[in-house]
Amino acid sequence: TLDGWLAENPLQYFKQVLIPITDPQYLRNNFQFRFRNYASLDLDSWSSGNIVGWASNCDQWHIDYIRLDVDRTAEDLYPNDVAFVSPTTSALTLYQSMPWHQYRASDMASKFHNDLSNLSSSVKNTFYTYKVLKNNTTNIYTSPVNNENAQPYHTHGLHNYQYHAEPGINFSYSHDDEDSARFVITHVFRMEGANDEILRNDTCVFEQLFYNYYAYDDGTAEGGYTLLSSSGNPDASLAVQFTLAQPDTLRCIRMWFNRTLNDENVDYFTLMVWGDNGGRPGEVLYSLESQLPAYNENDYLQFVNYYPEEPIALDGTFYVGFRQTHNTQLNLGFDQNNDARGHFFYKTTNEWRESFYRGAPMIRPVVGKAYDHSSIHTAQIASLKLYPNPTTGDVHIRGDIDTDDLQYQLYDLCGRLLDAEQIHDGRIHTGRLVPGMYIVKVLDDKHVIATEKIIKK
Repeated sequence: TLDGWLAENPLQYFKQVLIPITDPQYLRNNFQFRFRNYASLDLDSWSSGNIVGWASNCDQWHIDYIRLDVDRTAEDLYPNDVAFVSPTTSALTLYQSMPWHQYRASDMASKFHNDLSNLSSSVKNTFYTYKVLKNNTTNIYTSPVNNENAQPYHTHGLHNYQYHAEPGINFSYSHDDEDSARFVITHVFRMEGANDEILRNDTCVFEQLFYNYYAYDDGTAEGGYTLLSSSGNPDASLAVQFTLAQPDTLRCIRMWFNRTLNDENVDYFTLMVWGDNGGRPGEVLYSLESQLPAYNENDYLQFVNYYPEEPIALDGTFYVGFRQTHNTQLNLGFDQNNDARGHFFYKTTNEWRESFYRGAPMIRPVVGKAYDHSSIHTAQIASLKLYPNPTTGDVHIRGDIDTDDLQYQLYDLCGRLLDAEQIHDGRIHTGRLVPGMYIVKVLDDKHVIATEKIIKK
């Protein structure tokens, strides 16, 4: 059980399991293995009964680290490796992203937070630094390299040295009369010397986006958020709080819903906008009935836009969300890597309450000018080609524009950003990637202009 698992491993939800591979049929150079997830598909096994929309993205497990090697024993528990344990944090106090024209210096956090570990069995001398690039070209800041010994995780827990785990934010953002900006913050935590067995987990990249929307979430859903009312006539609402630095105009609301078995979460809801009443949703400023959960068929990670009939003028604190008069679990995406508690509220009776679930509902209000200037720009350059694909080395880019003026972002299939660099000599470097499928996004100075899948052999 989960409780028993945690009792043995109080520091994390992860547990190391060793599986001997001794059967001769597996001792071959094309050996492969697969892990299978059994989720909440059998509703009859749940004492809660048949809840519509339950069979979906609600059971998460994660294989963090696979090490396959010869001549190992049951005592070979500690790889010679230091690593980031979880994603690093935003440089903003509240949001993962926010509109550039609403940003103020007071929105900047004072420090990052990094979860770091030394997975080996001995003390390792480590160093940490981070750098900040604006629009992937202009160097804004590079922190001094800081060295410190890291104790083994299995005896001391996470590496909590202040200048590695809680590095100060010693740079500032500047508007420069722009309407948007993108900052790529690259953190490096590495073992001194050449003994680190795996370097891929020593770098963590965060994109700080300033476009035209607010977001508490990081764009990926580790679970789903739903509302259930015990009333015979269900009436439930979810409201997410945002605060403007200056008056603005709400243009649309972006939402991300989990796809459920047989689309059983597809039921009507009312799109809602509230004013503020002492830190809780107050007067209804706008409502739009008969909306349905929708999905972006072309890109799993993309949000869906819900547009009000007319732009809505806003000032100060406001709330966006939805109201439902049924108990279908709409299953809104829920980011569990970031904690927005205290900034989203639910109502299943007559009273608004703070949620006790750690996470962030995936709802993003879009404000500002009438045009939709965002990081999600789906226009494709038809003549842009990535080759060879599959590849064993670099991927080349060919098109009718100067590719050296472009940047690329490289993602795994879970949506994690692995690399973000300027394109040089018309190629993308994939040498450090393990075999598998990846997503490449090609950008000009502000927009994604092409998205392709590549296979590394």
